[in-house]
Amino acid sequence: MIKVIMEHQAKEEVIKMEKLKGGDSVRADGARLFSLFEEGRAASIRHPGHISAETLVDAHDPCHILVISSWQSLDEWEHFKSSEARVSVHKQMEPFLVEPPKFHTYRYLSYERARRQYEHGEYET
Repeated sequence: MIKVIMEHQAKEEVIKMEKLKGGDSVRADGARLFSLFEEGRAASIRHPGHISAETLVDAHDPCHILVISSWQSLDEWEHFKSSEARVSVHKQMEPFLVEPPKFHTYRYLSYERARRQYEHGEYET
């Protein structure tokens, strides 16, 4: 199993809430950005090998947004990463982000298995 962390840094002006006349708060750009996160998640769910996904917003910095997804294999993740559906959604996100998202890919490994692999010099890179 593979875990992927997609790290996004939204522009402050996209996320910052504005007080409107009457006391309501709104941020249309922020709403659009999170609609794009939903579109990306929907595309990933339809892709072979997808297991799960969640979106996390930093409790101290709402501009720092992580999407953590699980995939059956690295090949299936890489196929989705290069898919037109994912690329299209991230292209639409560009105006709302400080920089392109950063991707971090991790392979699940139990402590016991890791210890055995290191003891026998069989760790896979």
